[in-house]
Amino acid sequence: MFPAPFDSQWGFYYLCLIFAAVCTWMTANIAGSRFGRALTAIRDTEVAAEASGIAKPKLLMLVFLFSGATAAIAGGLFASLQSYITPDAFTIELSVLFFIAILIGGRGSIVGPLLGTVLLTVLPEFAAPLVALVDFPLRGAPLGDRAADAGWDRRASWTSRIAARSKATARSCPGPTCCGACSRRTPIPPR
Repeated sequence: MFPAPFDSQWGFYYLCLIFAAVCTWMTANIAGSRFGRALTAIRDTEVAAEASGIAKPKLLMLVFLFSGATAAIAGGLFASLQSYITPDAFTIELSVLFFIAILIGGRGSIVGPLLGTVLLTVLPEFAAPLVALVDFPLRGAPLGDRAADAGWDRRASWTSRIAARSKATARSCPGPTCCGACSRRTPIPPR
């Protein structure tokens, strides 16, 4: 798919690294230029920036084009890596992870979100052995038998746990007065 130096896995890694370095360099240069100072002025005080002669629509359109081109390059590289993309690949957990990486890096920083992404990528790798040390079985714990019988897996995502709980409650509850879960699902009588 890619030319000779980039056709292996390491070559693709270096291609992505080159694109990331070029995009970071361009972003740093834009932030330090007259254009970047105008964007900062628009961000801080929009009315004062327009009063000083900064053309807000033109600048925002150029920023949108630059960010769209950067996202297109990243999406193309991601698609060539995955070779098959569905909407299921982009979950809410992934969006929250990106948002947390930006929050860790800070607003107005260029290298900060990069460090936040590295931290959130490396942290689970180091935390996995610690979780294995603290691992305990579900059976025998308070409510552990009920959770295991309901099909709960502690490694499953929170959405699958909610789905399993609602299915187990629907099977095991005889009526609307047996537990709080059933009474929440019964329709509210009209006034």
